[in-house]
Amino acid sequence: MDRRQHPRRVADIDIKVTDINAAEAHEGRVCDVSRAGLCVVLARTIPVGTPLRLEAADSVLYGFVTYASAEGTAIRTGIELQQVLMGATDLSRLLENSLRAFLPNISGLSSPEVYLG
Repeated sequence: MDRRQHPRRVADIDIKVTDINAAEAHEGRVCDVSRAGLCVVLARTIPVGTPLRLEAADSVLYGFVTYASAEGTAIRTGIELQQVLMGATDLSRLLENSLRAFLPNISGLSSPEVYLG
């Protein structure tokens, strides 16, 4: 049974996740995007509530950890986004389209375009 509260869009994007408080950076992969935020797969656990700076292509996103759960040797990490600063590369446009589909009002998206799927 799927207990998820929101639909997800599958993603496969390299991302650098930096713990703002500790200035520690980790490499990971965005595995999906939903109205709740991002799910990122990391090699280690970052505590719930930790503020983060995320870098994907030439985009920067800010948020905080909402959950972390082990999945084999990886850690699925939920991140609620607070602000995005979108870049101009094709990968950034792909990320922006995914964010716009589920988080159209998040601060930093380039324009209030209607998502047409």
